[in-house]
Amino acid sequence: MTAYAISPLMGVDITATSSLASGSSTVYTPEFGLGSSVKTSDGEAIYVKAGAAITAGDVIQITMSTGSATGITTLLCDANTTTAGQLIAVAHTTLASGQHGWACRAGVPTAGINVAASCVKGSPLYTTTTAGQVDDTSVNSHLIAGMELTATATGAAVTAGLCTYPALISGTVNNT
Repeated sequence: MTAYAISPLMGVDITATSSLASGSSTVYTPEFGLGSSVKTSDGEAIYVKAGAAITAGDVIQITMSTGSATGITTLLCDANTTTAGQLIAVAHTTLASGQHGWACRAGVPTAGINVAASCVKGSPLYTTTTAGQVDDTSVNSHLIAGMELTATATGAAVTAGLCTYPALISGTVNNT
């Protein structure tokens, strides 16, 4: 069952996206304030604006001052653009650049988590060179704590997972 909003915000559907503004082919009208959060039946979701195209299940970084979200990559983290002022979440739905929607901060992402090939259930997850995709291989990447797969991925796919307020941590973890 998909999570549903249980907070006092009216009209929240965590799988809904914003619509184009009347007469526009590129400008979307937000339905909520950027950075708004809502408690859900299994955690928490945050309302964001896509700074670039985002696919459902992508792991995203959110700049709280602007509410802008982009797919996280190792390069962005290496460039120190992922800081304490940014949050990490998983997109509930696919968003076009400039479109608004909800992302999972805690609970079960409705679309799962975008992973590279053959990620093992319960393994630590790391950034990759592919925007929005994470992997259980730690080569030249950064650990994302608070995010785990609840099923093993047999190939590059969006796989069932769980978020508990993910955070970026540099370095690797030896889970042997």
